[in-house]
Amino acid sequence: MRNDLLHKYGEDGPETNLEKKARVPTVEKIRAVKAELKKLGAFEINNNAELTEWAHTRRCSSADELDAVVDFDRLLVLNTFYRNITIEVEEIDADSGDTVQVKKSKVTMGMIVATKWLLLFLKALMMNDFEFALQTDGTYRLHEGGWTTADMGTHNVKWAKRQYVHNFFSFMFMFCYTECEEAYHAFMTEFMTLPVKFFRMAAGSVPKVYSGSLDCSPAIANAYISAISACIVLLQCWPHISRKFKEGDFRKYFNMVDNMAPIEEHVTKLHFTQTDLMFRWLGKVLVVYWTGPMKEG
Repeated sequence: MRNDLLHKYGEDGPETNLEKKARVPTVEKIRAVKAELKKLGAFEINNNAELTEWAHTRRCSSADELDAVVDFDRLLVLNTFYRNITIEVEEIDADSGDTVQVKKSKVTMGMIVATKWLLLFLKALMMNDFEFALQTDGTYRLHEGGWTTADMGTHNVKWAKRQYVHNFFSFMFMFCYTECEEAYHAFMTEFMTLPVKFFRMAAGSVPKVYSGSLDCSPAIANAYISAISACIVLLQCWPHISRKFKEGDFRKYFNMVDNMAPIEEHVTKLHFTQTDLMFRWLGKVLVVYWTGPMKEG
């Protein structure tokens, strides 16, 4: 997450961004805070009882409770979950030396959180009959305790610095232990209940969701389908595609030509598209070119 902030407020940004970048804590400071939390005994939540106890004083479960919140930036726990799950892991067989799939029982638990600002922003979009292109990502490991934070939100495109820029707007977050489909299902189910639970909308009201973006995660994809809609359009996460191209990992996705510079330029052009329709049409044209004339030289 620290690296994400440093990238967001890069050296080529405006002066205000450089001021924000200077406030991003150093690695040493983060480690010092983590050590202090350990001393205070506030570092671990190991079971459902501890999770419930921690979340109890921060719970917000109705529109009346949301109205009573004075601090718009205060962390609100919308819900918690605790599930026994079975996962498949790869292990090496001691006798044959082959890799085998082994089923193991584990526990996933977590909490879904937001702030009053985020919920009111979502409410304003829903009252204007906004159709959401959701983005969900869960790549930020908090510490060695195994907890992961995931975010859910939408994005827009605006013209800035002579190019179109994608901006992400968060709606809610999830802290979970053991990232899996069950955890994301609880996350997205809570999202779908927000209109009735907090916005006093009619029973049966749900957000209109057109597409869901994921980071190559079957758990997120399956949760989109089971918790939101079987007809949802699943998209790959643009920041992941963009970052992989910048880091050079894109060669493994397009193992066809030696000179990858044209493809990198084409993906940059995809980033400048203004609508989903433009992205789809340009994407089809580029894929035909990559697998046809470009591959043949």
